Amino acid sequence: MSKLFIHVGAHKTGTTALQTCFDENRAKLSALGVTYPRTNWFHHSQHRLAFAMKRMRDPATRDFPDIERETDILNQAIAHADTPNVLISSEDFFSCKPDQLAKFEQALDVDDIQVIATVRRPDTMLLSMYNQKAKQPNNAFRRLIQHFVD
Repeated sequence: MSKLFIHVGAHKTGTTALQTCFDENRAKLSALGVTYPRTNWFHHSQHRLAFAMKRMRDPATRDFPDIERETDILNQAIAHADTPNVLISSEDFFSCKPDQLAKFEQALDVDDIQVIATVRRPDTMLLSMYNQKAKQPNNAFRRLIQHFVD
């Protein structure tokens, strides 16, 4: 039996720090029965899955990941995992469209899926986004506030 935990962290909720911790403590997670696969990989996590769902270019490889191929890669990792539980993470899952997430769910070869979501109070999130933009004016995070309100 395989269980897939999908960590969905909204932007500015410490997701990158968690992903780095998962990556650096892969052996400890395995001893606890959890595999954090190094598949669909970009920057300590499985961002390529979200890139594929959102039809985004992978900044590292400059390609546009294909969701069927990326899902196949993940399914292979799940099938070959030494543990009963697999954990994946991407803050970009948070902004994927529901129809893409539903297709992704249907394509997974797992018995159970648990979603772990981290969110932040909207007022502190918007302040953090403003601070990030002030520190890095040319960063790629350009969502309008209305997107988050919706």
